Amino acid sequence: MKKILLIVEGAKTEPAFFKGLLRQFGLEAELFVVGTNLYSLYAKCKAYEFACDIRDVLREIVPDEEICETLYHEKFTYTYLVFDADLHNKSPHLRKIKEDVTIADRLTDNFPKLIEMAEHFTDETDPTIGRLYINYPMMESYRYCDTCEEEGYPAPEIPIDKMAEFKKCASTKCLAGKNIDTYTRADFTNLICMNLGRLKSVAAPCFDILTDYETYLNVSTAKNIADCQAVKISNEAKLYVLNTSLFLIVDYYGNQNGFYDTVITSDTP
Repeated sequence: MKKILLIVEGAKTEPAFFKGLLRQFGLEAELFVVGTNLYSLYAKCKAYEFACDIRDVLREIVPDEEICETLYHEKFTYTYLVFDADLHNKSPHLRKIKEDVTIADRLTDNFPKLIEMAEHFTDETDPTIGRLYINYPMMESYRYCDTCEEEGYPAPEIPIDKMAEFKKCASTKCLAGKNIDTYTRADFTNLICMNLGRLKSVAAPCFDILTDYETYLNVSTAKNIADCQAVKISNEAKLYVLNTSLFLIVDYYGNQNGFYDTVITSDTP
């Protein structure tokens, strides 16, 4: 059985989501979840100029001895890092500032860090690196709709000064009341396709993404998405709502046996 190292900030939402996603798409794997703070991870990697093994970095910042032992001895087939872009925590730099720090301040200070991490964490098959997925503004973006087939889902944007209210707003959506364990393969497939539609808007605009796998490969990198979001923030003080975690399964299967082509037709593969 494949073993996957999943590096996340959330202790419950992300692991439950990925267990359901992998199960519904027949990817039998054992998940080993490590929780850490985005800024602690960035600061340590930056200290090494990113010339480091992500497992060694985790052993330095995660206090749990059992986890550290597993990281040392276990061999992982895939490594994924999944973080939010809501930046609700202050970076060490901003913690030193006594006056109130706005969300705009945090984005200005921390978004370049996300982009730098996106440039480095690009290979899930390399256990020393891993692949980064950034959710905008947070993991709960996958359920920011009333059904898995909601009309108009690709359009939503959120003003950056409303980011602190996003989780509460997402909780009012009908889909928030649906237990992730009850999501079917068709549910996940529809959500993937809906977020691909939203990515079309993020990529300013990239209509071919819904018909061409090569286009998807070019525009779906964490770095390209982060760059596009940074422009959106700079020009409009808004952020596209986008869940990239769903793309993990697309990146895993690619267009093998027509997988991507089937997903974008909204048929269950």
